[in-house]
Amino acid sequence: MIDLDINTNPIKSPTQVFIGGTNLNSRKHFELTIYCKEVFLQTIQTTKISSNFWMPINTPNFERNMDKADIDTFLSFNSLPNNLKELIS
Repeated sequence: MIDLDINTNPIKSPTQVFIGGTNLNSRKHFELTIYCKEVFLQTIQTTKISSNFWMPINTPNFERNMDKADIDTFLSFNSLPNNLKELIS
């Protein structure tokens, strides 16, 4: 775990981005906070933004609302924009 102390952070007034999710098989939850000077949302042509939870599988309380092929494509390295591919290559 990385603990970032805002009081000693050289970035003045950083932006915080929160990302989280739950593995529906193991029921393990994760949360990630990223501190940065600038933030932007990079989308692709097929991006759909929704206020609903993304459900990749049927659960007792919620029906699947994601297509398996779309999930596999989204999680593929080849689906990343070129600037992100370069960043992590």
